Order: sequence, then structure tokens, then C-alpha cells
Amino acid sequence: MDVIVGHYGTDFDCLASMVAAKKLYPRAQCVLPGRVDRNVRGFLDLYEDQFEILKAKDISADEVRRVIIVDTQRGQRLGEVLGEVVDREDVHVVVYDHHPSSPDDVPADESYIQTLGATTTILTGIIRDEGIHLTPVEATLLALGIYEDTGSLSFSSTTVDDVLCVAYLLECGADLDVVSRHIRYDLTEEQRAVLNQFILSVEHTTHAGVTVAIAQAKVDDYVGDVAVLTHKLAVIESVDALFTITEASGSIYVVGRSRSSGLDVAEVLAYLGGGGHHRAASAVIKDSTVEDVHRRLSAHVAECVHPPLIARDLMSHPVRMVEETTSVDEAKKVLLRYGYSGILVARQGQLVGIVNRKDLDKAIHHGLGHAPVKSCMTTGVVFATPDTPAPEIQQLLVNHRVGRVPVIDEEGTIVGIVTMADLRAGTHRLSGNEHRMYHGEWCGVQDVSNTVRARQQDNVADLLRKLGRIADEMGIPAFLVGGGARDLLLGEDSLDVDILVEGNAIEFATVAARRIGARLITHEKFVTAVMVLDDEQKIDVASARTEFYEAPAALPQVEVEHSSVKEDLYRRDFTINAMAIQINESAFGRLYDFFGGRADLERGIIRVMHSLSFVEDPTRIFRAVRFEQRLGFAMDMQTEQALAYALESELFSALTSERIRDEIVLILSEKDPIPAVHRMSHLGLWEHVHPRITFDNQALDEMKRTKRVLKWLADLDEPVEPTPWLMYFSPLLREMTHQEVRDCARRLRMTREDIEDLAVASEAVELVLPAIESPEPASPSQIYRRLESLTPLGLARILVLCKPGGVGEDRISEYLQEYRHVSLRVGGEDLKRMGYEPGPGFGRVLRELLVDRLDGIIEPADEPTRLREIAERVYSASAEGMRAGTD
Repeated sequence: MDVIVGHYGTDFDCLASMVAAKKLYPRAQCVLPGRVDRNVRGFLDLYEDQFEILKAKDISADEVRRVIIVDTQRGQRLGEVLGEVVDREDVHVVVYDHHPSSPDDVPADESYIQTLGATTTILTGIIRDEGIHLTPVEATLLALGIYEDTGSLSFSSTTVDDVLCVAYLLECGADLDVVSRHIRYDLTEEQRAVLNQFILSVEHTTHAGVTVAIAQAKVDDYVGDVAVLTHKLAVIESVDALFTITEASGSIYVVGRSRSSGLDVAEVLAYLGGGGHHRAASAVIKDSTVEDVHRRLSAHVAECVHPPLIARDLMSHPVRMVEETTSVDEAKKVLLRYGYSGILVARQGQLVGIVNRKDLDKAIHHGLGHAPVKSCMTTGVVFATPDTPAPEIQQLLVNHRVGRVPVIDEEGTIVGIVTMADLRAGTHRLSGNEHRMYHGEWCGVQDVSNTVRARQQDNVADLLRKLGRIADEMGIPAFLVGGGARDLLLGEDSLDVDILVEGNAIEFATVAARRIGARLITHEKFVTAVMVLDDEQKIDVASARTEFYEAPAALPQVEVEHSSVKEDLYRRDFTINAMAIQINESAFGRLYDFFGGRADLERGIIRVMHSLSFVEDPTRIFRAVRFEQRLGFAMDMQTEQALAYALESELFSALTSERIRDEIVLILSEKDPIPAVHRMSHLGLWEHVHPRITFDNQALDEMKRTKRVLKWLADLDEPVEPTPWLMYFSPLLREMTHQEVRDCARRLRMTREDIEDLAVASEAVELVLPAIESPEPASPSQIYRRLESLTPLGLARILVLCKPGGVGEDRISEYLQEYRHVSLRVGGEDLKRMGYEPGPGFGRVLRELLVDRLDGIIEPADEPTRLREIAERVYSASAEGMRAGTD
């Protein structure tokens, strides 16, 4: 027998999870372990006939072989009967829960634990993915489960998955009128009496800036839904955390609620044998008194409160400032360069004011761009100390209506700055990810060291560890960044090793190259270096730096100065390329993800760093397409909208031809460029490259055939190797004349060799293709003569354009596999020995001899005799070939 069970005091999330589990385990029986919440009882009174639900006393515990536990992991919350069943060795235990695990949990054979707003969300997601049908009543109950545990999607524990599952349930017919009726809670007279006791007894304490209230009540009989009373009291008291202690029927019921990241109520109540999660938890205690529980609870609260964040934790540093004599125009450029909305103003290094972008814009609007920035700055700047708690900083920001607060130490030195964004990030935690400070910036942090160490096929892991140890010795933070970090997480076969250091890259590379035995190439201007190993593997090393764009489509202006890893990553193109994996020994394999790149990587999304990314650099459009098609990803809606805006703004006209050419070469050099070419056509990108470029079904067919032709040519005993990207570019030019092909290539600043190769191939197609596909008979020597002078690109293009399986394809195949390999055993030296002077006649004689060989008129052994015959005939007919002597 299989049973599905939740916790006693069954709430909507528990009941809904049981019903959802029944859809996954249709032969299992739903069992209530004990009492249910009043609202749940009201729902079941109306809809119980829609569900098959038993009570624990109605089952035979001895027959149970599998237990599916939902919305809890604690055996003591399953009731006496089923609590004993899950301890049996012959029972298979499956758990679905959204609460954190603890040491006291039931040992499970299968666990499905996710940090979501509701357990119902976990099961709804599975039902949706497996296409299991839900009735409108079932969908309504599941929606009740999610709405209840997420506060109608308003609690901070609510996740995107919770919202998406509610949307799915609405599609299945969930009735929000029913949901709202049963979520609304009217107190009974007994509950009002308990709430009054709570209000009269509440005590407030403050621990490390966290305000905590504890209230208590005593009643003769158990009053249901104490959790609801606790929630209402928390709203009334407006504290960071609240605990209620209720004595009823010989037991003590403790319920905790928290809205502060500084206190985890589940951690507190774990000391009392309870459980739950950060924001909500409960415990039931036997054989104790309210006074004893109050004393123990107060002690545990004091131990569990985590000190609030202070300015030192939140601030960004180093702090950039402008002197008060700096012009308004120059100050605006600084804001643009670093992406700031405001900046501090100093007089000889001492803080005298602050100016924001709005102030600067007003000054410029009034023609004061030349004026010193002190003319529009705000003086009397409020500031914090490194130990100022985050709540006080928030009050400074709100009360003084400023966007940033400088942090000044005891000596009056500016050591950092805190913005409202820093505060928001500092108090925010994303489900399932650790968040830490790095250079004053909150970011997602994950341990991917096992992924790095598992990289054994190319010794990258060992190399990174060596470089990390060298960085440690030099006191420099070092990271694997960009495509290297991305491809490592994707498990790609090849890996570019791009190292970023927060320091001088050349100094680091000089030491590292000597230690690992690599050649070193340095670039002083940008403080970058390349280390080349014995196997020619390259390691790029760069200093963390910033860059800005002075105008749309302009090349970036790079600031070569000490910067943080976040500022360096912010200048990159897409979030999936803006992650850093630290390689220092003490933090090896720590992934810093400031911009959500890991999530985008897992969801298969290409997302720009900001909405003006394509405006700053339109070549990123090509890269978006290239990464999208190479990785099988898709641009998110905002990125595609930003792309469309950049194209509509005609920004391509400001790009240099060389930059466009380089991006086209990269796209057409992909392993399979056809999807990217197709996508560029869909986006209307080709017309911005050249108005005569054509991509239609015929071009698509040519490209598909190009792929097969290139493989066939590469597999020949003596491969033919046309430039692949030119092969894929040629079908796009088929509507152009020979001169237009040359003009297009010149416009894109192609090399002289590539221009000539494209033009000659275009001409060859027009001249040779009709003859090679002609139904008229052609001898081997005629085929040879038509094809021998073609370039690899011209030959390959003609093969692409030949009718599949036709006479032209056969003739080219014969030429490549047979005719071109025919060589003469005799040559010019033989003619000289016969007494002939070198000259044009030699070529005529040998060509005629080759024709006879190709057409099978003579065998190789007949060549000397035939050579003499041809020579005598040719030279006897020409005065040019007078015999120099006699036989």
C-alpha cells in the first residue's frame, strides 16, 4: 500500500501538495495525520467529495510499503501512526518539500527539495512538464496552496517558479474567486481572545539592530490557526521578528515569523525541536511551561541574531571623485565612462560636495558646460562611518533624498560609497544561491571548484591552479573570465584561457611565464600580455579595467587603471560572458556572477548587459547572433528589442568596414554558419551590410550544398582547401555582377587576395559552369583543360552549383580523383638531351603529350617514343625550334 501524507495542522499548501502528489502516484492513498486548519476544513466541507482523503485511523499501517511525504521532512509532524511507519526499514520514503533540510529529518530514499515559495509549486511544475490533466477544482486547490504560502505572491520567499505555476493553474481553470474566499480569514471569538492576550503580553527586545517581539497566551483548549494570529500580530507590532507562545491542552505551541535577513526563525526554533524556513517556523513542546519556553526562546534569539550589514560590508571602493574645478562637460564624461548617476566632488582630495547627472544635464542645457562643477554641486554632504548599520544608511538616503552616501573613517578619509542599489542588493537573497560581497558589490557566488578540477582532458585545471598559486604569492586576485568561464561551465571541449587580474597584468604574466616556461608577449599600452606554451596554447592576461564609448558605434575608450573585477565584467557584451571564476588557492573555483550569467546559461538565454549595449557597439549584434546559434540559445525579448532599435537607428553607417568584415568572417567561420546566416536574414541584418546581398531559398540551398562539398573536398587523398568563409559568403553575392562583387569586397576592406579570389571565382562560374555541365561529350583532356587553372574557391563553387548527380558533378569528381593526378615521366630534361633548346615549344610538346596520356592514347611506357614524335613534328613546323645538333 502507498500513502501520501502531510503534516498535522494541515494547511492549504500541505493539502494541495497531497492532491498534486496523488496525480503523480495515482495508486497511493491521501491520508490526513490529524487536525487541519479551519480554512482548510471549510474548503473540504464543500469539496471533499472531489478528493479521496482518509484519516490515519482508517488505514492499516502494517500494509504500508511506500510513504510519500509532502510539505515537511519531520517524522514527529506526521502523527503517531505514520510517524512510526516511516521508521520501518521495509518502507520506501519519498519526500517533497520546500523547507530547508535539518539533521532531524526522516531519512528518505528519494528527496525532491527545492527552495520555493510553496511545496505545491514543486509538484505543479512536474505535473505541467509531464502534461498531466488537472480539473478546475484541483487547479483551484493547488492555487490555494501556492497563494497561502506566498502571501498571494507577496512574500519575499516567492520565486519566479511560484508565479509561473500560478499562471499555469489559471490556464487549467483555477477559480480566483474561490481562492480569495478561502484565503480571507475571519477570527472566531476564541481566536480574538488569544490575540488580545498576545497584544497585552508582547515584549520587545533589540539584538544587533534586529527588533524582536515575544508574546504569550494560555487557553484551556487548543485554538486553531495560531500561525494566522501570529501573522496578524506581526503586522500590528511592525517588528523584524515575532514569536508567539501558546499553552493549550497540556502542550506549548510556538510560532515564529521573520521579515529580517538578520534572524532565521527556523534556526531559533530548531533548538526547541521545531522546524520551518527562514521566514516562518513552528515547534510543539511537551512537559514544559510558558515561562520556561519564554526564557529558552529569548536566549536562543540572542544567539541566532546575525549582525546587520554595515557600511564596510556594503560600500564600493576605491571611490572616484572629481575636483571642484573640473568642468561640467568633463564631469559628465566621467559619469558616462563609469556608468555612474552621480559622483563626489573634492577640493584637493577633501570632500566638499556631490553632483548627480540631473544637475549636470541642467547646467549643460543652460550653456554652462564650461563652468566648474562646483557651480552645480550640492554641499553639506551627509556621510556614514564604516560601522554605520545598513538601516541607518537607508534613513540617510531616504531622509536627505540622496542617491549615495560617502563613507568616511576616523581620519576623515573617504574609504567608500554606498548607493541605494548597494542597499537593495545587500538585503536581497536569490533562492538557491549564496550571495557575498566582492569589492563592495553583492553578487551571486557559487562553488564550481569540482567542475574546474574535473577538467582533465587538456590540463586546464592544473594550469589554473599553478597560476592561482603564483597570484597568491604576488597578492593579486586572479580569475578565469569571459568565454573561458562560460565554456568551462558548459563543458565545452576546447577552452580559451583568459586570465583577469586585479593588478598589473604584465608584472603577473612576467613572473608566471618564467615559472611555467612560456614565451611572453606584452602590450604596454593596454597592460595586457600573452603567454605562449610549448604546445602553442595561448594564455591571455589582462588587468581589470573600465571602458566607455564617447559616441554610438565608436571604438571603446579604455581606462588603464586599477579597477575591480565587476567593473571589468560590466564592459562585456552579454551576461553569459560576464562571469569570473577565481583561481587563487584560498578561493579556487569560486564563481562570481554579478549579472545573472549562470542563470542565463542554464536557461539558454543571450542577454545584453544593458539596454544601450547595441547602440554603444553595433558589432555586438553579430556576436549575439553568433553565440545564439553556436550555443543553441535565444535572445531574450529585451535584447531583441534593443537589437531592433539599434538597426532602426542606422548605427551601422558609423561602423568602420573593417569591424563589420571581421564579424562576418567570424560568423561564416563557425562550424556550421548556416543558422547564423539565416538568423541574420530574419533580423534584416544583411541589408545593413550591403544592399545587394541576397539570402533566399536558392542561397540557402547553395549553403547547404557548400557544407557537403567542403567535407567531400577535405576528405580527398589530396584535399582541395578553399577558404571556408568565402565559400559561405559567395552564395550571398550571386545576384551581383563581377564588378559588384569586387566593389562589395572592397567596401568591406577585404584583403587583396580575398577580393581577387571572390572575383575570379565569380567569373569562373559564368565561364566554366555551362561547359562543364554541357551534355556534349567531353574527353578527359578537355575536362582537365577547363578545370586545371581554377582556384580552389572557383572549383569548389562550380561543384556547389552543378546539378546533383549530373554530368558536371561527375566530370569534376573524375578530375579531382583521377585526371589532376596524372603526371608525365618525361619532361624538359629529356627534350634537352634530344638536342632541343628550351623555349615555348617545350610547353606545347609536353601539353600535347599530357593530352595523349589523359585520353588513354598512350601508356606511361610509351612516353619517350611519343615525346620524340611530338617534338619532331612541333619543331619541324617551327623555325623557333631549330635543331642545335644532329642525332
